[in-house]
Amino acid sequence: MKKWLSFYRSYMVRPILYKVVARAAIALAVLLLWNRYVNTGGQLSLRRDGCFVVGVLFLAFAWFSYLKFDGVSFHHLFEKREGEKKKPVRRGTSDLVDFADEHIVSFAELGEREQALCSLTANLICAMIFLIAEILF
Repeated sequence: MKKWLSFYRSYMVRPILYKVVARAAIALAVLLLWNRYVNTGGQLSLRRDGCFVVGVLFLAFAWFSYLKFDGVSFHHLFEKREGEKKKPVRRGTSDLVDFADEHIVSFAELGEREQALCSLTANLICAMIFLIAEILF
């Protein structure tokens, strides 16, 4: 555990925070849509059952992120074909921080291990959010 925590750096806070906010918002939207259109009879509670299922899903995603961080790879699933051309990356708007002297590191600029660690942390935080919400309500 101590070795695992030594990989965190201060520039990884922003990508982790962005991933937590995005994933929690998507999960909340899916929960509300599920409650509106699928759970019309009200057999299952949104706060109790829905938050529990989403929390367990985030724990499963965290486990896969941990496996990726640990070095396990899925062969032939995400490998590029030899003749395939790389698409140019479309750059959207940049951060509106003009006063910062330091370079702001985005998720795409991180290394593969750092990306896996950011995903792992974001999934664990989202799982804690939804499981704590399930316990409290």
